[in-house]
Amino acid sequence: MLASGIFPSLGTVSAVGRLRPGVRTCGPSSGPRGRTTGPHSACRVPPVPLVPVLLVLLILGLARLPGAAQAQPGLELAFVDSSSTFFGRLGMHPHYTSSLSLLETSSTWNQGFQVARALGPVSTRTQLDLAITKNSAQQNYRRNGGKGLVELAYNAAALGGLASGTRIDWRRSLEKSDFSRTVENGSNIDLFVDAKTPEHLIRDLFAMSDSSASFSWDLGGSFGLTETKSIRQNRERARRYLTKYDSTSTDGWQRQFDSLFRAGPGDSWEVTASGSATDASEDSYTRSQEWLYDPRNLDTPPAFSDSVLSEPNANRARSARGGLRLKPGRLLSLKVDGDYRSTRQQLYDTSKRERDTRTVLDHKVSGSLGSKLNDALEITLEGRSNFVNNGAQRNENLRTGKRENGGKATVDLLVPDWAGPLRAIEMTTEVERTDTEFTYFTTPDYQRRLFRLNQIIRRKLNQAVTLSVQGEGRLTSDHYLDGAQDRDELRWSGNGTLNYKPQGSKFSGRITFDRTETNTINIAAERSIGNATDTNYSISANYDYKLSPNVTFNQKYLLSAAYSVFDFREDSNRLVRSTQVTTGLNSRLGERATLKLEHRYTFKDLGSYVRLVQTDPRTYAKSNEENNQHLFVETRYEAMQGFEFHGSQKFEVRESTTLASGKVTRTERLDLLSGVSLDHQFSTLFSVRASVDRANKVPGKDHWRISASLDRKF
Repeated sequence: MLASGIFPSLGTVSAVGRLRPGVRTCGPSSGPRGRTTGPHSACRVPPVPLVPVLLVLLILGLARLPGAAQAQPGLELAFVDSSSTFFGRLGMHPHYTSSLSLLETSSTWNQGFQVARALGPVSTRTQLDLAITKNSAQQNYRRNGGKGLVELAYNAAALGGLASGTRIDWRRSLEKSDFSRTVENGSNIDLFVDAKTPEHLIRDLFAMSDSSASFSWDLGGSFGLTETKSIRQNRERARRYLTKYDSTSTDGWQRQFDSLFRAGPGDSWEVTASGSATDASEDSYTRSQEWLYDPRNLDTPPAFSDSVLSEPNANRARSARGGLRLKPGRLLSLKVDGDYRSTRQQLYDTSKRERDTRTVLDHKVSGSLGSKLNDALEITLEGRSNFVNNGAQRNENLRTGKRENGGKATVDLLVPDWAGPLRAIEMTTEVERTDTEFTYFTTPDYQRRLFRLNQIIRRKLNQAVTLSVQGEGRLTSDHYLDGAQDRDELRWSGNGTLNYKPQGSKFSGRITFDRTETNTINIAAERSIGNATDTNYSISANYDYKLSPNVTFNQKYLLSAAYSVFDFREDSNRLVRSTQVTTGLNSRLGERATLKLEHRYTFKDLGSYVRLVQTDPRTYAKSNEENNQHLFVETRYEAMQGFEFHGSQKFEVRESTTLASGKVTRTERLDLLSGVSLDHQFSTLFSVRASVDRANKVPGKDHWRISASLDRKF
């Protein structure tokens, strides 16, 4: 009954979902069979968004209910004890949340309500979540959805943590657009039992006498009935005739069992083990209808097909996970993890228009061994193995698989003080290898092998200056079964950073240099035309200077160059150079106002990088230049705690010049944003966040941007 009140019918949208503030309602209307009858006689643009006004009234109303402190002058609000509220005296604490978002073409409204109540050993829990989404830019997409849960449980405290009861949950979803409609409904009812085994029973069961260790074993199981209903419709785009209709309904049962075991104090050792098993059986009835229209004459009667598929589905899921942590002493630590998952799901495939069985098999094993020999040297060894296989009985495009084995060694070294000028140098060395085997139905199977060497060196020269250097080498090899796409990729990278940050100084800065070179080699001769070497250089410098306690000035300079050189296509070589300067100012004006300024200038040129004679060096010939400027100004004023006015302006100019023809392309964009925001906690039980902005775009359309959320506990 609750669901039917929220969704009066599957073919309509609730009244709340039809609120579209600030959107024009003019345009051509459609007559019978989709024919256009002409424009509307009038256009209506509401001057003030209606939903935010209603939300503000709701916030004010909730704020005056028992449990919410009333606003005092200056918004110095008192906190209240929930036990003094009406619901608190009943032992109930309802919790209501709501969020609203209105953008240029889309709107989203989410609501949630939950309440729990305990009467001795009996407890109840109710939860309701609703969502309404619309987007006029995506073929007038709209979605109404909701889900609910009601739980009644009996807790037998005398048995050390045994609870049993029933759960009823439901879900409803309606999605519509100009050319499609989808309905997804479902309901479940379960009987469940959850048990927490007392710790002393576990000690006796496993004959454990270590009094310093802690143990827990949680068991849970459920059995229930389930039903689902799914409807999918598609329409022809020209005149929106119905072309496909699929309807699937299922009903059956499901059962589940869970187990979680944990032992260990967590300092020297810990063992965890968990498992889960789920089975479901249902009778499925699917009806598929399809209308095939003649595209040359849509008014002729279409060809029609009607089919029915009725058969049982059997779904299954198994999972197990285990973990071991050992730290027998200060110098050694061991960690091992294992994970296994197997699922089988049977469902109706809308693309193949028949039932399909999909399976997933996934198991992982990983382990690491670490040893801290002393304060200067630490070694870590890691290994992992992973296997994933996804299968489909009829839809071959869904078949995928991957098998991966890998290992990694890490050495952390801190050069001791007796090393003289090399003391205090930190070095991290990483060596890694990964072998991966891919299996895909749509592309040839292939294997990938990765070798990686990474070296990081850090040195603090003094209290203000720190130097860091990093280098990495990476070799990736792909080998296909047919050999046609085999290739190798060798990548070298190196960077250095010099930080200057003296304690107590108003000035801090950083200089960074980076170089990356990637060599791509296709093994097959017919693909060797793509062999290339890409080299990137960049150098940047930035600094911050605090002019006063309330004013900070910063600048950043960036120079970069990217070379692409092909082994067998000299005329395809390219060079792209870029220069960028960013200047910023952050200022606090008094105690309530802030000002932020940012200007960014970017100059970029690009062209060919070739040599006319094989023995000559390559020369650069520019073909295009780009000049981009970006200016951003933002001001904020905090009228009172949690409430502020804000405004921003963003102006961008992009200018591109083709040197050969002298053609200049220039674009300008101006964005203005102004509004107010509220972020306040009225009491320990009630908080609100809201923002209302007016956006002006040139070019573009003016529109409202509104977001609001509230959290109310009664």
